Amino acid sequence: MKLSDERMAVRAIQILLLLTAWHRALLADEENPMVQVQQGKLRGVRQETVWGKEYLAFYGIPFAKPPVGSLRFKV
Repeated sequence: MKLSDERMAVRAIQILLLLTAWHRALLADEENPMVQVQQGKLRGVRQETVWGKEYLAFYGIPFAKPPVGSLRFKV
């Protein structure tokens, strides 16, 4: 299966973004703070909004179990 040039460019950008995020996640410093919570350590990243305001982002945090069985929505 041959990918078009456009799809190859999109795939290359996706890989670059993934590698950048992975590299940043490996670093724990002022730019990438780490916090301790009851369940363990969380590594965050400092990011900036389009308006220039800085914020901390923590990705991949499981916050709830999926509603299965009796917890499912009933119609």
